Amino acid sequence: MKTEYDFTQGERGKFYNPDAVLNFPVYLEPDVDEFMRKLAEEKDIISRI
Repeated sequence: MKTEYDFTQGERGKFYNPDAVLNFPVYLEPDVDEFMRKLAEEKDIISRI
């Protein structure tokens, strides 16, 4: 690793996308997953899966 980096030619926000949706992998046991899906349905929370 360098001791110092030069960002003078850098462009702030070049890869920023305000509409990006991040999906973090969450692995649940099947029974927990089913419970959470039912709970989300009852609370009218839309699943993006």
